[in-house]
Amino acid sequence: MRAHVWAVCARGGGGLGGDHPPSLGVIWAAGISRRGTGQEGRDVSGWFVSLLTNLLMYRSRFLVQIVPMGLAFTFAEVRIDGPLKDDWDILLRLVGPFQVRLDGLTIYQEGEFCLVEFASQLNVWIQSGPDLDFSYDSEESDVLGLLRFKKKHGGAWEITFAHRSEKHLVPEADLKQAAQLYLTSLRKRLLPIVDLAEFLSAEMERMSRCSRGIPTGPKMTGVSTRRVKEE
Repeated sequence: MRAHVWAVCARGGGGLGGDHPPSLGVIWAAGISRRGTGQEGRDVSGWFVSLLTNLLMYRSRFLVQIVPMGLAFTFAEVRIDGPLKDDWDILLRLVGPFQVRLDGLTIYQEGEFCLVEFASQLNVWIQSGPDLDFSYDSEESDVLGLLRFKKKHGGAWEITFAHRSEKHLVPEADLKQAAQLYLTSLRKRLLPIVDLAEFLSAEMERMSRCSRGIPTGPKMTGVSTRRVKEE
């Protein structure tokens, strides 16, 4: 079991050894790994419990946040960047700050990210099969492969980003879980505006029709105009 615990002191003065928390707060991160049952493991566990207890005994207000390990696709808010008249607008005009986080650390971020466009391509990847590589290509950028997943030997997936050299390996289960959680979270956030599940289903049908050479009209399916809810 691994977790990161942050204890943040809201106010006060002094240091950890004094009667009051420091004025700018204390940010403390501890990594716990339950490995083995020896004396060393018991000592670490006892130290951790003692420190956390002492921190929580301060009279100032504390924020204790459990930071999960693993991969996460997150967004802070959704902004409507123009009128939503058709499918194209829904794909590109629902934007917001976006982050890819790994073990609590931000490894990628974008301030104006096309949240639905990424969700659409992510959904196609999930539905298409377990071993296909993924490349997020945005209509708003000339750069291909803004975010890529590539399956490596042994079952792990390599995550890379355009214009960045670092590579990150994550287990397949973590990647699939992060993708599903992103789609679920975005659907809940967009529900007052559009039914994302219905929209993605229509997108899958449009792509299927395109692959069979069936015309879909100048602006995709056009059906999402009826799904945009009036404010």
